[in-house]
Amino acid sequence: MGRGRRLLPFCPVLAFLSDGGRILLLAFPWNSSVNERIVELRPHPRDEPIAALAWSPCDEFLTVALRDGSVVTFAWPRRLLFSACKGSVLMSRSLNTLVLCEPSGEEAVFSLSNEPDKVFLGPRHCAAACGRELIIYTRKSQGGVALLGTLCLPSPVQLIGFGLEYAVIVFEGQTAIMPLEPNGAQINSLRPLHRRNSSAKMKEATLAAEMLREGQVAAVASASWCLGLSLGGEARDVFWDGKHSDVLVIVTSLHQAVPFICCSKASFSEEQAFQVPVLQLQGSHAVEVGLCCIDLEDLLFPIALINGVLLSISTSGNLTSLCLDCLSCLHQTPHYHTSLNNSAEPSSLTIRYVLQLLALGRDGEALQALEGMLGVSPVGNLSATARDCFEAVGWHALDRLDINVACRSFKAAKRCDLVPWLCTLEEVEEDVALGAHMKALHHNWREAVELLMCSSDPEAALDIACQLEEWHTAIDLAKVG
Repeated sequence: MGRGRRLLPFCPVLAFLSDGGRILLLAFPWNSSVNERIVELRPHPRDEPIAALAWSPCDEFLTVALRDGSVVTFAWPRRLLFSACKGSVLMSRSLNTLVLCEPSGEEAVFSLSNEPDKVFLGPRHCAAACGRELIIYTRKSQGGVALLGTLCLPSPVQLIGFGLEYAVIVFEGQTAIMPLEPNGAQINSLRPLHRRNSSAKMKEATLAAEMLREGQVAAVASASWCLGLSLGGEARDVFWDGKHSDVLVIVTSLHQAVPFICCSKASFSEEQAFQVPVLQLQGSHAVEVGLCCIDLEDLLFPIALINGVLLSISTSGNLTSLCLDCLSCLHQTPHYHTSLNNSAEPSSLTIRYVLQLLALGRDGEALQALEGMLGVSPVGNLSATARDCFEAVGWHALDRLDINVACRSFKAAKRCDLVPWLCTLEEVEEDVALGAHMKALHHNWREAVELLMCSSDPEAALDIACQLEEWHTAIDLAKVG
């Protein structure tokens, strides 16, 4: 089994998920017998010889392949319920009995009044859904569970994603976020924001949410403590990013993952403003690429970065452009000035801030920020990381045909091979001609010639045609000249 995480086909209708030879679908592999309704999971040593697993077409059987070449098949009852979270497993032991298996080997068994339809497990909580009834438990630090509360929802639960202090609940037609307060879970604490069959303003909110979900969303942040989103029957999974405890990710049937940030407004009650990260999706994980400063007096609801345009959904649901002034210029903020402008080595905060500006298309501001934080020294004592930052700004500016910013950036990055050539293009004002020279830089000669022929400087196409050794084209260009 190769290293790394892979989803490999076992046959046209079967698949297994592997991570360096270890099973990811289950927190730990099988090690016990099966009867009609009971399948027990046990913790295993790290050298457990599991190689792969595969499901039957109707999910009735589970086949486990061991590294010694043997294969074991388990019966998998249709009504068996199962949920895993970070090494722990919650599963049904009988019709109305659940067992919580911890990685340490401890088990907590508890009974319900009815047979559950679904079970859900989080880092500090677990839940069982019986029709429209949702029973939520708190996991005790010393082992076992305690009842947190019982909710009667308008419709059966589809999905639940547990965070540390709040949970998102998806049921038919809407999504709601609920705080997991120590004094119990209450139905009136659910905070749905968007509904499908509501007033005109809510329809606008639904439309805005659909635009976020179906568009190329690079990042979504929320200055409110919660955000609801109508996903209807298209939601396929709800989970919390393991690297960011406040990042909620909803996966839809379109294989798109929409990240949200859930911030507790109460925790920032003594501050006039606070910062939320701007995210990008790498696979199913939300990765922070910048910081956005939010003023609580001008409470902004979702902030989305779509195709380089920063948008905001107002409380009425309108999708509007967001004033870019709310993005703080960190190097001008006294609190961060000392930590950022102290050496030639950029900090991680500096890098995230520059990436944020580049994502917004503000290349000039990104260059000014780097120059202000790191300085530009002709002696060349900048670190390799600092030069990489300047070069990243340069290439991004080239893509946007901003020759001035690109030239300054490459000078700071000590790219002596590019600076003289860029200086010759500073007087070229036509975008078509600049685009042609960019194509030539990347050795796309034919596209460069075609663009130059459509520009006001077709003579430059002759030089490129000669470099390409397209002599017929060069002769034709010479005749035209």
